[in-house]
Amino acid sequence: MDHGIDFFFGNRTHGVKFVGKVAPVRSRNDKQLVSHDTKSNNYNYKYTFSVEISPICREDLICLSPRVAVGLGNLGPLVICTKVRNSIALLDPFTLKHCFLDADQYLRTPFKSLLTCRQLVEYIVFDVDIVSPEVRIGGSRYALADAQVARVSGFGKNDTYHVLHKNASGAYSETW
Repeated sequence: MDHGIDFFFGNRTHGVKFVGKVAPVRSRNDKQLVSHDTKSNNYNYKYTFSVEISPICREDLICLSPRVAVGLGNLGPLVICTKVRNSIALLDPFTLKHCFLDADQYLRTPFKSLLTCRQLVEYIVFDVDIVSPEVRIGGSRYALADAQVARVSGFGKNDTYHVLHKNASGAYSETW
């Protein structure tokens, strides 16, 4: 393993249990004989615990395979990770369906992030129209909405827009 973090605990298994409560993990332990004294019948072993942590982080955009999406209760193929603990919470942003994956479920069919939170782009929100009632999921509130936004990096560069309004008489008026 070329990258990683070293933790030191008083008991061999406490470290693995600690990391398992923080994130979904797959662990393996190895025991290697370091020395052996045949006269006193003493054996010295080196114990190594290898822990693989899920690469999924909060606010990551994930593209699920069709098989995994159906297995999670017909979630859409694009989901957002809303929480990572010893399980992963996924939210379908188009239907507000959600599910929780424990470590075993994730490790059976692992997936990777399509976009991470580091790749997020900042937008300015001009208008929001709520289109569904608010839903509470794990202490957070979500609602489906239509939003008019503009990318901050392109603000002022692409300000042309076209809106077509239909009035009561059936005539159309244009706004530039």
